[in-house]
Parts: sequence; structure tokens; C-alpha cells
Amino acid sequence: MTSILLLASVVLSAFLTGCATAVDSSPPILPAVVSGVWTRKTAEQLPVTEAPESISLLGVKSIGRADYEGPMNIRATVYQMSTPASAFESVQRWRPSPGRFASQKDALFIVVETPFPDQSAVKTFLTNFEKGF
Repeated sequence: MTSILLLASVVLSAFLTGCATAVDSSPPILPAVVSGVWTRKTAEQLPVTEAPESISLLGVKSIGRADYEGPMNIRATVYQMSTPASAFESVQRWRPSPGRFASQKDALFIVVETPFPDQSAVKTFLTNFEKGF
């Protein structure tokens, strides 16, 4: 009886491990060029302690930030979350404000900021920025 329970627990453990979604633990590399018109001027990795509390509670693994020059200057901050569901929840909790936009791709929660918010240009940036991952 004990061997049957042991076998069942091993099979169940293997099954549950196979169902888990793996998330890359290395910090994302921010694209050097976006849409052929925005060029990355600075890039840095930030400590996860700098994440806003509402995002931090959902499981931030790393934070990358880059400044881009182009038709308008844009700062992109990428929060690598513990799961895609955490990134999605971050977007759901996001409160938009002038010049700040949020998006999600897989386990990445992306925030872009610009002092001159042209929505169509920011949408173009975000769409092509996400393709870099």
C-alpha cells in the first residue's frame, strides 16, 4: 500500500510540474532601437525595492528602465513579474494619468512615460517595443 501511495505522489508531482508555466528568471534586455526611430540612450537595472507597492505585492522579479530619443522622448520601465497572471493583474490595477501608459506582454508589465503624450505615437512605440521581447 505504501509503494502505491509513493508511486501516486511521484506521478502527481511530475504532472503538476509539467503544468507549471516557466518564466525566464534573467532580466529582460531592453531593445536598442524601437520602430527604427527611437534610440535607447540609457538603460539600467533597478532594485526590485523600487517597484510601487501595488506592483511589488504581485511578485516583481526584476526591473529594467531605459530612456529613448526619437519623435518624442520616452522612458520605458519593464517589470518582470513572477507570472503572466501577475503582469495582467498589474495592468488591471493600473491607473492611467497624462503621459503615462501601461501594457503587458507575457510576464512583463511595461510602463511608458513621456512629457508630450501623442497617443498614436506612444501606441506605435509600445507595439514595436513589445516586439523586442
